[in-house]
Amino acid sequence: MKYELLDYQKYQDRIAEILEDNNNVFQVIKQAPLVYTRCDFPVDHYTIGYGPKHLVVMGGTHGNEIIGVDFVTQLMGSIAKGEGEFAHFNPEEFTIDFIPLQNPEGFVISTTAIKKVIPDGTSDEEVEKICHDYWANFRQDDIDARANPQDRGIKRHQAMFASVTPDDLSDEDYELKESVKKLWETYHYPAGAMINWSANGSGVDLNANTPENPKNETMFAQSGVLTYAGSRYNNLPTNVPSPIGCPRKDADHFEFEPENLALLTMLTNLHESESFVGLFTYHGTGGVVYHRPYKFVDSENYERNNEINMEVANCYGDACGYATGGRSYLDEPSITGCGDLMRSYLPVVLLVELSVMGGNPIAPYGDRNTYAKTINSNKEAFAKALSLISVRSEEIAKNYISSSR
Repeated sequence: MKYELLDYQKYQDRIAEILEDNNNVFQVIKQAPLVYTRCDFPVDHYTIGYGPKHLVVMGGTHGNEIIGVDFVTQLMGSIAKGEGEFAHFNPEEFTIDFIPLQNPEGFVISTTAIKKVIPDGTSDEEVEKICHDYWANFRQDDIDARANPQDRGIKRHQAMFASVTPDDLSDEDYELKESVKKLWETYHYPAGAMINWSANGSGVDLNANTPENPKNETMFAQSGVLTYAGSRYNNLPTNVPSPIGCPRKDADHFEFEPENLALLTMLTNLHESESFVGLFTYHGTGGVVYHRPYKFVDSENYERNNEINMEVANCYGDACGYATGGRSYLDEPSITGCGDLMRSYLPVVLLVELSVMGGNPIAPYGDRNTYAKTINSNKEAFAKALSLISVRSEEIAKNYISSSR
């Protein structure tokens, strides 16, 4: 386990280390990128195994959830080396499709902010202290927001990064830099908001980027009238391109962002060939496994889909001590996300919120013991869930609900 705050270069270096590791028991194959983003970043795709059962493992949907990218790359390395329970991994049965970083644009934006405040060479002890301070400020921001939800002023956790602006983005990433600068000048986000950047470079939150999201109805509805995110994010707009929560970039029509369209196409193709056995998406904080599908049809198929989702989620959650279920569109329509969309027609789609230390992107690194437990317990949980999927794979692959997309 490596305690490290990743940036885009360190992410690429870690991938290179995994690919070149002479201790690998199972080969890691670099596939063609899933897609290129609007600013020409590749969405990387790697595989371990060559079996007919495809389990997709993804991190980095939100650019500021760096622990998701951290975990997926560490999981990839552990499976490749056959560590622990992964010594029994059967490459003739499974193909594990790794998409470690679905949203490289947002990742670059958020980690640029981190690197300015925590530059290379900072000791692990100082990193831990800064991240713990951020965690404490984040918690206080939640308390303050509950007391005064209309306060749109800068938040404590944002103030730690108030000096960071789009000008800090590299000139080598010219298109991304210009896109973020234009958004910043147009919508006047609060100082320090680059640390909150979960969206891509177009200001679209990939998890919110679904046609069913009720926020689509309020997009650009009234000129100059903004709606805001909740709690500690209540100074960030969501009905215009934004660091968080915006479902689409255009006022006149909805379209999937390239990162999502490519993923949905991949999953649909696997599903229709009866080779899909699951999708695990790793997010930042919460210590919970979301698995409840959106019931868009009233059928026996839905009940069976819900049942297998719950079984795998409980297996995973029991292994790492996470709650399962969580809220979904069924509970609160305003939180509709891509997870709900994919669970509406695919079985075994789990969204895992990794760290119990809330405060993306750096709070999960504010206590190294908690961090180590997060990484190690989720590896164990993944191994146990994979064993269960192996037993139930035929039922999963045949699926229950046909995609209408």
